[in-house]
Amino acid sequence: MIVAVRTLALASILTCLSEPLPAAIFAVSSGSASVLYRIDLEAKTVTTVGPTGVDHLTGLAYHASRGVLFAHQAYDSFEPQTRPGGLYQVDIASGQASLIDQNGLSISDLAVDPSGQLFGWMENYNDDARVNDPPDTTLDQLILFNLTDG
Repeated sequence: MIVAVRTLALASILTCLSEPLPAAIFAVSSGSASVLYRIDLEAKTVTTVGPTGVDHLTGLAYHASRGVLFAHQAYDSFEPQTRPGGLYQVDIASGQASLIDQNGLSISDLAVDPSGQLFGWMENYNDDARVNDPPDTTLDQLILFNLTDG
C-alpha cells in the first residue's frame, strides 16, 4: 500500500496510521523547487526520489486503482507566471511531475475517496485575503476533479 502526504511534518500522521503499515509514504516539499521523498516505514528511512520540476506543490494523493500519485500546485495571483495552479501526475520513480490540467485553483491538499474520486481542498482562499483586514476566512471549498476528461 502507498500513502501520500503533502509535507514533511509527519509525526501526527504516522501516529494515526492503522496496521498493517503501508509499504511507502510519499511526501513533497512545498516551497520553490518541490522535491519528492519516499518514506520507508519498516526501515525508518527517508529517501530523496527527485525534483518534481514544479514550484510550490501543496497537496499529494495516491490513487491506488490507477497507480497514480497526484499533486497540485497552488495558484498565486502575485506570481501567476511561476505558480499558475494545476493538477499534476508525479512519477514515483523519478519525482518528475507532468501537468494534467492548469486550472488556476489554490488547492491546499488532495484526497482520494474509497470510490476513487479525487478531491481538492481550497483553504480560506481569496485573491483579496492577503490585503483584507481581517482576511475573509469563509471561502473553504471542496473541489471534485473529473479524472475522465480533466
